[in-house]
Amino acid sequence: RRRHTRYISVTGVQTCALPISLADRAVAGVAAYARGDWGGALAALYAPAVGGDPQSQYLIGSLYADGKGVEQDPAAAVAWWALAASQGYADALEGVERLGARLDADQFERATRLWAARTSLSADQQPLAAVGP
Repeated sequence: RRRHTRYISVTGVQTCALPISLADRAVAGVAAYARGDWGGALAALYAPAVGGDPQSQYLIGSLYADGKGVEQDPAAAVAWWALAASQGYADALEGVERLGARLDADQFERATRLWAARTSLSADQQPLAAVGP
């Protein structure tokens, strides 16, 4: 597994390397998202999202919902939003309710599997049941 590093420059000379924290990656991802760099946002937000950062999870879901930097995938969007919503991220809950209600049975099943793969719960214990087909 590769570690991402940031180089510290002192008087223009790179002197040491420090690991980039998940928080730093989340900040970089939010900035990339804000400036419309969808690929950069996804790359920066993925590790923090997998690490449990709800804002990163929400933004990745939004990329999938809108097809920005990725192929549009409502099931993936709902799965990422459900992860964030389970941590109380209100915008994500709204997204799950809005888009989740429009998923067909196959998309809903796929969203459930994607969500369950990222949690310690089984697919039949998931919170998507309230919005599913």
